[in-house]
Order: sequence, then C-alpha cells, then structure tokens
Amino acid sequence: MKKKQTRLRNPRKVKRRIRHFWHLLLLSLRAGLQLPSLARPVPVSILQITPSSLLPFLQSPHPTLRNSITLPPARRRSRTPTPTPPIPTPPAQPPAVTSTPARTARTRHLRQRRCPPSASVRNSLTHSVGRGVRCQGRGRGGEAAAAMSQDDRFAFTAEWYDPNASLFRRYELLYYPKDGSVEMYDVKNHRTFLKRTKYESLHLEDLFVGNKITVFSRHLSLVDYGDQYTARKLGSRKERTLALIKPDATPKIGELVDIIINAGFTITKAKMMLLSRKEAVDFYIDHQSKPFYNELLQFITSGPVVAMEILRDDAVCKWKTLLGPANSVVARTDEPDSIRANFGHDGIRNAAHGPDSVASAARELELFFPSSGGRGPANSAKFTNSTCCIIKPHAVNEGLAGKIIKAIINEGFQISALQMCNMERANVEEFYEIYKGVVAEYMEMVTELCSGPCIAMEIIQPEPPKVFRDFCGPSDPEIARCLRPGTLRAVFGKNKIQNAVHCTDLPEDGLLEVRFVRETYAFIS
Repeated sequence: MKKKQTRLRNPRKVKRRIRHFWHLLLLSLRAGLQLPSLARPVPVSILQITPSSLLPFLQSPHPTLRNSITLPPARRRSRTPTPTPPIPTPPAQPPAVTSTPARTARTRHLRQRRCPPSASVRNSLTHSVGRGVRCQGRGRGGEAAAAMSQDDRFAFTAEWYDPNASLFRRYELLYYPKDGSVEMYDVKNHRTFLKRTKYESLHLEDLFVGNKITVFSRHLSLVDYGDQYTARKLGSRKERTLALIKPDATPKIGELVDIIINAGFTITKAKMMLLSRKEAVDFYIDHQSKPFYNELLQFITSGPVVAMEILRDDAVCKWKTLLGPANSVVARTDEPDSIRANFGHDGIRNAAHGPDSVASAARELELFFPSSGGRGPANSAKFTNSTCCIIKPHAVNEGLAGKIIKAIINEGFQISALQMCNMERANVEEFYEIYKGVVAEYMEMVTELCSGPCIAMEIIQPEPPKVFRDFCGPSDPEIARCLRPGTLRAVFGKNKIQNAVHCTDLPEDGLLEVRFVRETYAFIS
C-alpha cells in the first residue's frame, strides 16, 4: 500500500516551520539542557510543526530557554480588499423540456462512462483467467454490461512444446462459443499472443482437460481449466472411463467404435496392444478370489486387445449400461440390444469390459495409458507384409472412423496394430517428404494431417501396398466416385486434401512408413 503524500499549498509555510524547528533546537543545545517533557507527543514530521506545537517550549521554567526564543515574524503580502461586485439578477428560466427516451438513454450512458460501475456490476463483468481480472464489459451501458454472463467464454490453460527452445510454453486459451472465436494470452511474457479470431475447426466438444487441439497449426495440450466457472460448467459433464475390447471382439472393432460414437461418447485415446500375464494380473486384481480367475487371465492374454479412453457425462454408468450384463447369455434375454448380447459368447468371452466406479476407471486408465511417463503394454505391430493406413483428422472428427475400420475389415484386410495420435507438423513434413515438389497440394496435405487426432493402422495381407492402395482409390474423391465408386475415398472423402485416408503409394515404402509412425507416435511400445 502506497504511503499517502502530504500536499502543502504554500511553500513559505514549509520554510517557516523548518526555521522555527532549527532555531529552537539550536537554543536548547546552547543551554545544555534536555528537551522538557511535553503534554502531547512531539510531531513526527518537521512539516507538521506549527507555532501552537511550540507552546510547551515557550512555557519552559528555565529562563535561559524561555527568554532566548524569539520567533521570526511571518512574511505576509498585504492585500487590498477588492470591492464586491453587485449580484446580477438571474434571467428567467426557460420552461422545462420533457426528455425523450433516446435523450434519457444517452444521458445515462454518458453518466455511466464518467462514473465507475458499482461493485456488483464489476463482479458481473470480470472473469478470473489466471493473470488477474479481465473486464469483458468495457464501454457498455449499465444494463447491457450487467446482463453479460460468463456463458460468453470459457478459459483453459494450454501448453505448447517449442522444439526450437526445447521447452513447454504456457498460454491461456479463451473460447467464445457464440461465434466460435478463440483468443490466446502468453503467460510468461504477459502479452496477447493471438487476438480474438474466429476459428471454425475448433468446437466446444473438443475442449476438455487432457485433450490435444490444433489452433492455426499449433498443437496445444489442455492441462487445466482457466477459472472456476469453466471447471464447474465443463468439468462435471466430462467423465472418463475405460472401454476395453477383448480378443474375441477385435474383428468387430469397427462396429464397436461406431456404436460408441453414436452413443455420444468421445474417444480421446485408443491403442491395440498385447497384455502380458503380469499386466493381466494387475488388471484383474479384484477377481483373484473368483473361480474363473485363471481362465480369465488365459483368455485376456490370448490375443490383442483394444483399449480406449472415452468421455461423456456420467461416462462410467452410461458405458456399463451400454455393455449390458456381464454374462452374454443373460444379456441376450434381459438386454438384447446391449454390446455383450450382440458380440459376446458367455461370461468370460463377453466382448468388452468396463470399470464399475470412477476410482476403478482411473486405476485402469493409468495401467493402459500411464500419465507418469511410464511404458504401457506392448504394441501388437508385426512389421511383416504390412502397409500403413492413417484415418485423417477430418474423418475422425466427423465420426467416420468406425465405418472406415469396418469397411477395411469387411474387405478382408487384417488390422494388426492401431493407435490414435496427434502428429506434429515437423514429423508430418518428413512423413510427406516424397510428395514435396511433386504434388501441388503438399502444404495443404501437411496442414490437414496435423490438424487434429488421427488413427494410424498397420494393415496385413499378401502384397498389401498395391492391393490396399487400389481399395483406397484415387486421391481425388471426385475422380474416385466416377472410376471406382466403392473405394474408401469415393465413399468417405470430400476433396483432394480431405480424402478420408492416407495409404502407402509405393510398395517399398509400406514397411518404412509403418516403422516411421511407430518410432514417432502411433505404435510406441
């Protein structure tokens, strides 16, 4: 808190008070006396000394001190009184003019611009976004500003990895759902990084803690909510749970993914992996006392499983309801539309697994997708007679991933490895290097592949590059619809950039692309 400064209008008064003080102090030192005790405390500042405060010294019983003090006369400027002018008679007041509504509103607006808003209005206009209080109603009227609510924007704390500096940079991301605009603030440098700009590729459903989004080719990780309002409004409706597709249902992974998406879930992580016996024991630690425990361990380690992190409001309960009873035989009788009723066989080979509680979901998600930097279960990639297929971000965001996977499996191809990932721009440029200078849409292709989450897969079949490339069709969906209407790009593609999938074009590049994606993002073991 700053100290209040004393303001004296007359500088002569300051000099006179200082002169009085030093004159008194000099006389007391010459007399060799101590200053007498005062009835009131000595003034704390020289500027506060007045003749009345020197009265106890003037009334001192010591004659030397009393008779030696002479105060210099005050220098005053003589002023001659000026005659008072006669008071003029006020003119007659014009008749009062009735204010129109427009004039009244303008007067109220000008008055509110001159006067600061009240505390209640200020509280309704401000949002805490980490760096203090941010006013959202500047320059508006009282009623309009007070009517503004926090529904106008959501705040998040985002991180971006700077490859040049090898460090994470933190930003505050503001999203305005009314017009789909975004704004970014650099926390470290205390400056606006991105002014409010409309960005159609970002939706409110994509904003939750733990997700990775792309804003103008910059990959951001949402690590926290920016204020309590956003956490209360969005955090409660985004619950996480584990969806585990068991070995008996992996050939139906496309249909199951489509069911999950149509049920309102958002898939944020997905990976096909092989469980060891130790990992299976840790996973089924609650079933050790069950008589079917050993059979359960043997079944879950008999083939690849697909683990997914899915989000939704009340996700644990909704996923358990979608699964149905644990025994598929009972499910066909009680809930014939459930997943286990349609894809399961019995109590052990029941197609899928779901946690019973939020705590169990957090523990199981940590086992398959460790957040502490540990290594999860091993990937299921084989790297023999394989080619690479990547479902592009636009198809994933449009909910077409399940349909594309189902079409690939129905065509007779085997998916031996799968993982959802967010690819960095530098890696995408290296991945698409063979198209640089050859394809005119090279930069647009790079931007599309790194614009959001994609699903990378390893496809296995004898001579897979040529056969699978023919199944994907021409790169231009318009040409594919004319020449090969049943191909993937003809059915799910939109244009040459957003053509649903990427596939290996050269036979000798199939294994190279699979290994490249494995070493960077998709098939990390």
